[in-house]
Order: sequence, then C-alpha cells, then structure tokens
Amino acid sequence: MLLVAFLYHSALVNSKPIIPIKDYNVKRKVIYTPDAPVPVAPFNQAIQINYMLYLAGQIGIDPKTGHMISDNVSSQTYQVLKNLAAVLHAAESSVDQLAHCLIMLTNIEEDYKIVNQIYSQWFKSPEFYPARSSIGVAKLPFGAKVAIECQAYTTKET
Repeated sequence: MLLVAFLYHSALVNSKPIIPIKDYNVKRKVIYTPDAPVPVAPFNQAIQINYMLYLAGQIGIDPKTGHMISDNVSSQTYQVLKNLAAVLHAAESSVDQLAHCLIMLTNIEEDYKIVNQIYSQWFKSPEFYPARSSIGVAKLPFGAKVAIECQAYTTKET
C-alpha cells in the first residue's frame, strides 16, 4: 500500500500540467456512403474527430441488396474489405491510412488463415499494415463469419 501511495504521489509531482479540454477544438463529422451497407442498428458507418476516423465494424453485407453476400468466409471477407474501403473513400482516406483494425471471427481456428491471406492482399506492401487485433467471438449479426472495425486518419480535417 505504501508503494502504491508513493507511486501515485510521484506521478502527481512529476507530471506535466494537463491541457484543459476547452483549449482543444474538437470537430466531429458523421461519415456516410451509399456504397457501404446502411447501418442496421443505432450507429453510423464512421465518425471523424478532427483528423481521426473511427469506422464501425463491417460484415459481409452487399450494400446493393442489403443481404449477406454468402455464407462463405472468403466471400464475406472480400465484401467486408470492400465496405470498409467505401467508407474510407467517403471520408477522403484510404486503406494506406489505417492505424488499427480489429478482426472478429466466429471460427477463429478454421478461418484465421483464410482471412489473413485475403486481408494481406488489401495492402500495397507490409509497410502499410496497420496495428491489428484478432479475436474469436461466439456470434456476429446476420450469421456473419467475419467482422472488421478500423481506426484510420485522414489529411482532411472535418
């Protein structure tokens, strides 16, 4: 307990002043494109905060039909990436500007390698790979086998 108190006190004494949020100009913009699926719940396709983009998770829904592209993980992965690219484009960003992706798989043991193979082809070269996490999940909406959400940046502020 004494060590915790010492570390807390040390952090307070040695820390720099925190800049008040009132001095930070936060600009927020909703990103929407008809080239990606219409959200099926109360969320937006993406939100831009200044130069950062927060993309909602996409599943393999075809935006033209509103239905899952197939029950095949490969086809779903290609559609997910297509949907994400459309949202990035609508925000004047690109795959090359991704900072982080989270991949969710309902059968991570069988589908991880397949999704990785398709995902890696999405980038010009490994230097453009974003940070990434992959997790296994029990279920995804509409029977999807894969979902991906991302954070990216854009050079155009809101």
